[in-house]
Amino acid sequence: MFLEELKNHKDIVNIIRRGPPLYPVGDEYVDRFEAQKSEIKLRIKALESIKDKDLIEIRDECIKVLKEFLKFLR
Repeated sequence: MFLEELKNHKDIVNIIRRGPPLYPVGDEYVDRFEAQKSEIKLRIKALESIKDKDLIEIRDECIKVLKEFLKFLR
């Protein structure tokens, strides 16, 4: 559903490049980099499970953004 909304509103795709709603945010992640890394890996895995050919492009963009953030956290 998340990817469908992003696809339907391509003008908000730039939002995902800046962080939320893709990145783990909130008090539970403040200064807890290992928790952030774990959550990002889970989100990547969940996105990779999406096989709908109409959502592949936006899925891959989200995965790319998350992997870049994961590199930043290391």
